[in-house]
Amino acid sequence: MTKGLLYWLLPSLILLGCAKEERPADVLGKAKMVDVMVDVHLAEGIEKTTILTLDSTIISGQAVYDFLYEKHGITEEEYTRSFEWYSEHLKEFDEVYARVIEKLNQMEATRQQIRDR
Repeated sequence: MTKGLLYWLLPSLILLGCAKEERPADVLGKAKMVDVMVDVHLAEGIEKTTILTLDSTIISGQAVYDFLYEKHGITEEEYTRSFEWYSEHLKEFDEVYARVIEKLNQMEATRQQIRDR
């Protein structure tokens, strides 16, 4: 009896563990998350290459993030919640980051073409 139960229980548990969890409605979709993360990476790059005093960097950094949230029509909480959800779902996060890198590479290529003119 126990052996029979294991034959049914083990495959069932494996299938349940592999079931794809749906993204909650309050988590940004992949396309929106990609757009926001591209802007976040650009903003962080600008912030790291700009020499400012400590106080103005903190104020400037928060102002930039506030602008990005407003630009994308989201709140800081929505971005944070979405980032946390994607970091817990690595396959989804990998897909998002692959698109972010692709977009940043396209932007760099365009910038280089303009620069070479």
